[in-house]
Amino acid sequence: TNMSEPTVETTTREVSPGVVEITTITKYPDGRMSKSVQTKTTTKVTKTNVVRQKRLSSRKLNTVQFMSSEQIEGVEADWIQLQRKTFVRWCNTFLAQRNIAVVDLNADLQDGLVLIRLMELLSGRTIRGYSAKPKMKIQKCVNIQCALDFITKTERLKLVGIGPQDIYEGNPRLILGLIWTLILHYQLASGKWGGGKPALLDWCNRALATQGLKVNDFKASWTDGRAFIGLVNYLCTVYKLDTIKYDAEISEVELIDL
Repeated sequence: TNMSEPTVETTTREVSPGVVEITTITKYPDGRMSKSVQTKTTTKVTKTNVVRQKRLSSRKLNTVQFMSSEQIEGVEADWIQLQRKTFVRWCNTFLAQRNIAVVDLNADLQDGLVLIRLMELLSGRTIRGYSAKPKMKIQKCVNIQCALDFITKTERLKLVGIGPQDIYEGNPRLILGLIWTLILHYQLASGKWGGGKPALLDWCNRALATQGLKVNDFKASWTDGRAFIGLVNYLCTVYKLDTIKYDAEISEVELIDL
């Protein structure tokens, strides 16, 4: 490979039913980075789809931004840090019962013990078969696997794309995703209403009501990102953390760039 030539990475993800987002990142030898975001429809053309595509086009989704790798990392770090503060506070409200406090999710979950304690407190069950004083990496990973098995097999929660190695190495996005799954499940379970998707939708709308937001489903209502930000703001308010300010007219590309 010629080191003087730029490298190109392309990823594709579905942002809503029938619409995919294609992100192309070009890295240049001098440190610059070019990021191109495009959307394409994968469904047959209908009047509704045409209206949506015109709206997306008017918001200039097909944009190219030149940013240094440091700038991109800075934006992502701020967003991750905000979520981390919220989720740490939520974990500590339960862990305090055993005089345990999380400071850094990436580091404090590394040996699996804090995650095991958290799951015991959330579920009201006892977890067995783990090392109480892990010293080696293999022992810590076994502990983490023990906690993950409890979450998926005993509590029957669905986890996607996360394993012991990810938590041991402190992967921030996957760890935050894991904690968010626990928040949704156990926050919902502690409510006084029924279970299932209708109850989860009801919980979301209770959290969003004071912000003038409402969701009608778990698909189209979330595509502009405002409902997700609203839920994070709700948790920030509950646990006395700084909330996120967003423009009511913010475009989808701006939310994607966050």
